[in-house]
Amino acid sequence: VTRSLSLINDELRENEEANRLFLSILTSRRDPALTLRRMNEAGVLGKFIPEFGKIVAMMQFNMYHHYTVDEHLIRSVGVLSEVDKGTAVDAHPLANQLMPGVEEREALYV
Repeated sequence: VTRSLSLINDELRENEEANRLFLSILTSRRDPALTLRRMNEAGVLGKFIPEFGKIVAMMQFNMYHHYTVDEHLIRSVGVLSEVDKGTAVDAHPLANQLMPGVEEREALYV
């Protein structure tokens, strides 16, 4: 995979099918955080989303930040996915209550 990173260019980033596939990964009801983490570790995520590439391994130095910025964002997608699936009722009761009323769930992930 890492040898093919040069194939991820502006043309691919603007490709409708590539964006549809990425959105399906991001909003997957399986474990999108795991997939995103693997994409990040391989360099694919930062190459496909250059803005994300700028925050890979970025540290925040204060008592509130335990993870790098990229890992924090990936974990956030994981929590959102759990709420979306209804498996985080105890941890996030209000979010679980509100989620069924969200008409465009994809917008939350993006």
